[in-house]
Parts: sequence; C-alpha cells; structure tokens
Amino acid sequence: MVRRLVTTSLLLSILTASGASGAAPDKCPAQGGTVRAAMAGSPPTLDFVTSFAAQARDIGVYIYEGLVTIDGNYDVAPQLAERWTTSADGKTYTFHLRKGVKFHDGSPVTAADVVASVERFRAQSPRKADLSMVAGARAVDNGTVEITLSQPSAAFVPLMAYPGPAVAIMPKKLIEGVPAGKLPQSSVIGTGPYRLAEWIPDKHVHLERFAQYTPGPGDPSGYAGRRLACVEHIYFLPVPEVSSRVAGLESGDYDYGQNLPAEAYTRLTGTKGLKTVILKPYYEIVMHLNTQNGALREWKLRRAIQMGLNEDEIMLSAAGDKTLYRLDPSLFFKEQYWHSNIGANRYNEHDVAKAKALVKEGGYDGSPLRIITTSDFQFIYNAALAMESQLRQLGFTTKVQAYDYPTMIDIFRKKRGDWDISYNAFSIRTDPGGFTFVLKSESGYQPYASKDVDALLEKALVERDRKARAKLYEQIQDILYRDIPMIKHGDLFGFDALRDRLQGFEPFYTTPRFWNVWSKDKR
Repeated sequence: MVRRLVTTSLLLSILTASGASGAAPDKCPAQGGTVRAAMAGSPPTLDFVTSFAAQARDIGVYIYEGLVTIDGNYDVAPQLAERWTTSADGKTYTFHLRKGVKFHDGSPVTAADVVASVERFRAQSPRKADLSMVAGARAVDNGTVEITLSQPSAAFVPLMAYPGPAVAIMPKKLIEGVPAGKLPQSSVIGTGPYRLAEWIPDKHVHLERFAQYTPGPGDPSGYAGRRLACVEHIYFLPVPEVSSRVAGLESGDYDYGQNLPAEAYTRLTGTKGLKTVILKPYYEIVMHLNTQNGALREWKLRRAIQMGLNEDEIMLSAAGDKTLYRLDPSLFFKEQYWHSNIGANRYNEHDVAKAKALVKEGGYDGSPLRIITTSDFQFIYNAALAMESQLRQLGFTTKVQAYDYPTMIDIFRKKRGDWDISYNAFSIRTDPGGFTFVLKSESGYQPYASKDVDALLEKALVERDRKARAKLYEQIQDILYRDIPMIKHGDLFGFDALRDRLQGFEPFYTTPRFWNVWSKDKR
C-alpha cells in the first residue's frame, strides 16, 4: 500500500528504506545465461499503456519505466524522475528527470517524451479515469516536466506509480498519432533493463539484456532502485495447462513456473534442484454480476447469490489448501491502511434457505445463468466451478464457458449481452484510487453504473486528509455490498517455483522479477 504521499521534494535517499528484496550487489555476481519462464498465459499486447491484462504487466515491467513506481512496501518511489516538488496549492507537480537515461533505440529520454507518454495514457489507457484530475503536462526544458491538476489530489502520484496499465514513458516519435491498439512491435521501446528481441504470439516473448541500461540509484526494493540485468536472455513461454508448467519444472525444461497448484506445493518443495516461493498478498478473487443485461438485472436475484454463497468452500476449491487463502470482506488487503470490515454482515452469509426464497421472489424464470471464466488461471477457474455448483443448489440453472484470460476480458467489457457472471482477480492497489477505473461509470470497465459511487470517487480523489479519504472508500464499499455489482470470494496466496541455479530471486507483487537474479551456470 501507499503509506505516505510525497507532496514535497523527494530525495533519492528514500530508496535505502527496507523493501521486498533488501540490499543487493552493485554489480552482477555473474553475467549471462538464459531463463525460460513458464507463464499462465500469453499477453494480448506489449503496449503496456493500453492493457490491464496480467500477462502484459508481467512482461511490461521489464521493458518500460515510469516517472515513479512502487517500492517493496508499496510506497511511491522515484524511477525516471530523480525528484519532484509540489506547489503550495497542490495543483502543480514539477518532475526532474534522471540524466543519461536512454531508450532501447539509443535515443535520450527527454521531457517531450514524458509529456507525449502522459497524454497518450490519458487518451488511450483503460485506466485513464484514474488521471481525470490532470489538466495538462508541458516540458519546462529537456529535463523537467510540469504536470498541472484541475484540483488537488492525494491520489495523483500514487496513481502515476501503479504498475499496470502503467504510465510508461516511450519515445514521442514512436507513439505520437498512433491509435490505441495499433502500436507496431517495432515501437515496443522503453527504458527498462530488458529490451524486446522477439515476440511470437502464443509461442514466446524473448527479452534480451539492454546493454545501455542506466540503473536507478539505491538498493533494489519492489520495482524501484538498482535493477541489474544479470541474465542475458529471458523467454516468457505461455503454458496455459498448469500440469504442463509443473511437469516442465520437474523435468528441467522450465526454469520458473507461475501460478502453480496447491496440490503440487509439498512435492515441488521437496524436489531436488527446485525451490518454492509464497506470494502474499496475491489476488482477491471476485465475480462480476451483470446489472444491465439478463436475469441479474433483478436485485433480488443478485442478493440471493450474495446471501447463499459459502465463500470458505469456494476459496478452498480455488486455493487447494487452507494455508493459501483467507476470508475477508474488504476491497483492500489486510496489509493496507485502507482495509475495512464495512459490509461484513453481507459477506459469506451462507443462508441457503433465505437465498432460495429470494430466487422465487425475484421471479427467476429458469434460464441458465451464463458464467464466463478463464482457464489461464486455475484458481479463477476452480472458484467459478465451485460457485456454479452452489448456484445450482440455490435453484439456478447455469452454463459455464472458459476462455483464455484476454478473451474473457474482451467478452466481459465488449459483449455485455453474452454473460451474466464474469470472473476476475485483483492484485493489490497501491492506492485506493486504483479502483477508480473499476468502479467509475464513465470508464466502462463493468456494466455497473452508480451516481453515488461516482460522486464518492471524485471526492476521494480530491480529498487530501487520509482519514477522510478512508471514510469515503468505506462508503463506497458499503454501497457495493448493497447494490451487488460484484462479490468478493476471498484473498488468495500464490506460490511459484524456480530452479535453484537461479540466485537472488525474491517474490514481490504478482510479477516474477528476474532483474538482480543471476545464474550459477551459463545455460
């Protein structure tokens, strides 16, 4: 979470604070080698700005960087900006860029590139509503950017730091005038420690070390600080079948496996040559209910589902082991300042009798509830199947369809008449403003639209007092529990595994970090 908002000059010394990975060498203990990472799915795009798909984020953090990012405590930290200042009225932010930073094509990073990237994000990102407070950006000189806000916002800098879709800085000459979704592969150019070598969709994304990379100062922490590209090549391989990821790890075909099943944890932990890592917090699993189309426009039917679900059973199916999940009603994780138990009286009620009565009162006509989920993430798929079984017990008929994650999201957002329940999982939002694009009506992320929620979101983005902001988000959470556009099942913890020849690996967030990782051999 973001425990502080930087509104005055931020010095680079904050990077010496403790973080997820702690101190690291000034240079790589060993250079070279290749990592073959078995990922849960294939990215729909490598245009990091325009996609909130987890697969795009997993790879985008290697290629791109922003003005600011998050450290190991989920606090704001500098990245391409070495420092920034804020005007007395809180409406003008001046960012001073690090010197000597180059893009992957060898050109220097300038303020004009930053301005073009910020404006592109505001125009094309599905998260553009998060920066609705921005009035404009301009280059003061080659190394200084000024961003003005229409009104003060406590959330502005944390939302600039959020890692996906990120406010990625790209060369102006490559992005100016390019429509959303039309960025050619040759323009996938950032400033990160790795550059794109080759992308063959559904086969691999091949990244190679960027020799001219300029690491940030300070100890590595989260996505911030000194990021060293020690491994020469990284191949991100889409392996949707979780059993294939496990088998490939055991055989040595893969060096890393993502989103592994709980039933494999004990075995992989005891396998010679492998090591397992726990990711906590990881995801909260949610189901969206279609409030605009189909049977669930009727509130009583949504309430019946909310009232009747046994979330413990669903989360056990999703996680596979009681040690890998927890039940919790909040939009925000317990590790965050913003956590709240508001609405807990409507969470995990598991009152089947009352739920069945509401199904009848709601005039349910027996038409199947269309549930869309994804097979890319086994925990999401398992949660959907467990939930579907419970719906049948409540008197609903159902139809489940599984897709790859990008296709599911495309149907969820663009084909609202084709589903009644859709699944997703949210990683940690470093600031509560990160939920703006999920909940605000104009973002179009989900069918739900509420003038009350919109008004509270606007107030929360402006409010500079932290306690007052928290109260506003509590009100939003309360409305969501009453309107029921989505239902949270619980918090999932994840585990990944990797070959022990890879040294220096530390888990953080939901993204594997292979910077500051070196190989004991040159395979």
